[in-house]
Amino acid sequence: MNGQISPLEISALAEVQHLEPLCFDDPWPTSLWQHCLQTSHLQPTAWVLHQGEQLLAFILCHAVLDQAEVMRVAVHPDWQRQGCARRLMSYALDSLQSQGISELNLEVRRSNLAAQALYRRLGLSEVGIRPGYYDGEDALLFQSCLNGGS
Repeated sequence: MNGQISPLEISALAEVQHLEPLCFDDPWPTSLWQHCLQTSHLQPTAWVLHQGEQLLAFILCHAVLDQAEVMRVAVHPDWQRQGCARRLMSYALDSLQSQGISELNLEVRRSNLAAQALYRRLGLSEVGIRPGYYDGEDALLFQSCLNGGS
């Protein structure tokens, strides 16, 4: 799949917020997006994937010191299972590692088997469970150690 990955700029939030309700039952308000984009000590920590003018996917991470957490990742329903998430996650991992991040963490619904398989293919390990985290559904915790960390 072709497409251009670029940092997510605050000026492009409207486009992301148009995609978000297609992917999540709980889209974030603009203020939360702005807070996440403005408070991370690393820049960039959010990226978008476009095919021409169309937004295909986005990822938002938040970094503190040498650790980062994936806060949101989404792919337009018409583009799912075409490598968009893999490409964007790989790009984010490489970028965060180059910025000195040694550990990446994320949560995923126990029922989201496709995402779990992707994270494992990308080298993330399941490290724990948060019972009932998603409206009663467990969250599985995944982690990737970057920069040779353990």
